[in-house]
Amino acid sequence: MLQIIQRTTISLFLLLLMPISVSLSGWTWQPGKSNKILHLMFWITQTISFPWGMLTSLLLSAWILWLLRFNLLHTFFLIIIMNSTILIGQLSQIYIKKYINLPRPYVMWLQNKYGIKKDRFYHLNRQERSRMVCTLLNNTFEISPWLKKHWALETDCSFPSGHTIFATTWTMLIVSLRWLRRHIRIMIVMLFIWTIMVMSSRLLLGMHWPCDLIAAILMSWLLVNIVLCLVNHFYKFLTIAN
Repeated sequence: MLQIIQRTTISLFLLLLMPISVSLSGWTWQPGKSNKILHLMFWITQTISFPWGMLTSLLLSAWILWLLRFNLLHTFFLIIIMNSTILIGQLSQIYIKKYINLPRPYVMWLQNKYGIKKDRFYHLNRQERSRMVCTLLNNTFEISPWLKKHWALETDCSFPSGHTIFATTWTMLIVSLRWLRRHIRIMIVMLFIWTIMVMSSRLLLGMHWPCDLIAAILMSWLLVNIVLCLVNHFYKFLTIAN
């Protein structure tokens, strides 16, 4: 179990580098003109947005099933545990958002540009918030249509980042299980790149502050270690690859 904690902690520090660097740099989000990079960030964030996040979990589960096909029973149980961990993380961030009430960067931009009050905005229900975003941006050419739609769909509070919890939890779970197998090292690298790009997309699209990402990564680390500790203690079948 100590080895698992060590590996998830290494992942923790690697993933924290980006949001901490952005926070220390003093960077602040401002809406920019639509370009290919920003549109790419949108599609990357969609790999976790509903319903595509379900497909992402399915693909990652299928990959794990293929890697550990030598023991289908244990692998099936492992997949259930991992997906349950993802679900717990998502439910936790929904609960926390209701009590922290930190506005998203784009909401603060709407407040500064159109004079709406963030407190009034978040006192509305989800449908009313979506309609307000659509109404305010209806005749605005500064924001791309796809980004307007994305904002209108995600009108909840900012802290913590659910997308980041999803991506970092999957990354830490997989890294803790198969850290040094040569034939999947490239997949681990790709997983880290995907996770960092997801976090970057949340910043560039005006959805989150760096502190949201930092909190999400710390939550994932804690959740993954608790779950793996329980599994390791009660079932004794999670092992580190030789």
